[in-house]
Amino acid sequence: MDSLVIGSTSVIGNAIVDDLAALGSVLTAGRRDADVQLDLSVTDPLPVIDRQFDAVVLVAADFGGPTDEDLIRATQVNVLGSITAARIAVSVQAKHFVLISSIAAGYQPGDDYFSAYSLTKSQSEQAISFYCAERGMDVSIIRPSGVFDSEGRCRTHQRLFYGIVDCARTGTDFTIAGSADPLRNYVHVSDVAGLVAGLISRTEVGTFVCAQRESLPISAIAETAFAVFGNGGRVRFDASKPDIAELPPIAESAGSTIWAPSISIEDGLRRIREYEERTA
Repeated sequence: MDSLVIGSTSVIGNAIVDDLAALGSVLTAGRRDADVQLDLSVTDPLPVIDRQFDAVVLVAADFGGPTDEDLIRATQVNVLGSITAARIAVSVQAKHFVLISSIAAGYQPGDDYFSAYSLTKSQSEQAISFYCAERGMDVSIIRPSGVFDSEGRCRTHQRLFYGIVDCARTGTDFTIAGSADPLRNYVHVSDVAGLVAGLISRTEVGTFVCAQRESLPISAIAETAFAVFGNGGRVRFDASKPDIAELPPIAESAGSTIWAPSISIEDGLRRIREYEERTA
């Protein structure tokens, strides 16, 4: 099963490349450090790739932002770029297209965390589903919840999670803003990569939510981290600050098959501790 991975330099992309290498040869495409140079914000010309692949995986994405320019860029990369990636899949005669989306694609206007990223990832899913259906290509869409890794490379997008890890490592109390204790859901990057490899090896299609079956209160995640690292610390609440907003329920917002990962939050935190011990 030969695969082309677009967006291979991301944390998720790296993990996917490693897992797919066990199935066959892997070619990477992206703006840097890739076999094929590709900028998804540019629709034409398509790169010339003179070989065939069984599957194409799109990992690259733009997280958008509050400005007009952010929305335009996110639309170019996430929506038009998705179509560009699907066109490449057609050009290399792939039979299976896998889109790494996000749980945020299920957020609706009015939700606290609805953003340009949510909007364009939802549009990306629709564009890919339409384009590939018109051309007879199988499609798998994966919506991970918050992705973390053992080495801390996901820190930029998971500041709350790694803030908990930092406190657990040093035995420092972790303070939750406000008096509410909202739920959060995190999945280890290895599970996302494993799901991709499994879907490709089975040519399984559909939309899959890669998330823990039960979301946990932030305090429970912090208490688990304190127990795993064993350095002390406890959870505090600062009622003088605004409450942290709740995320939409995963089952309700996604409306898709939930694929339960094999690595629990506790197991993932233990992997982080073990990695830090090895590299200290």
